[in-house]
Amino acid sequence: MVELTYRNDRNPDMNPDELLTNEAAALMLKVSPITLALWRRSGKGPDVVRIGARVWYHPADIARWLDQQ
Repeated sequence: MVELTYRNDRNPDMNPDELLTNEAAALMLKVSPITLALWRRSGKGPDVVRIGARVWYHPADIARWLDQQ
């Protein structure tokens, strides 16, 4: 059995089980998934976690981004 570890220097308390999909994060922000994707591409939206080709959002990063708006 292989044990996976998770390391994030920016947020060491981040739990990977709490990561949200683009669709779930969009619901949390009350925008469409397409809007969130456009924000991500332009560098406007909340920080993302990339795992391979997939993009995930951590709720704490979304909350932090909202506080900064």
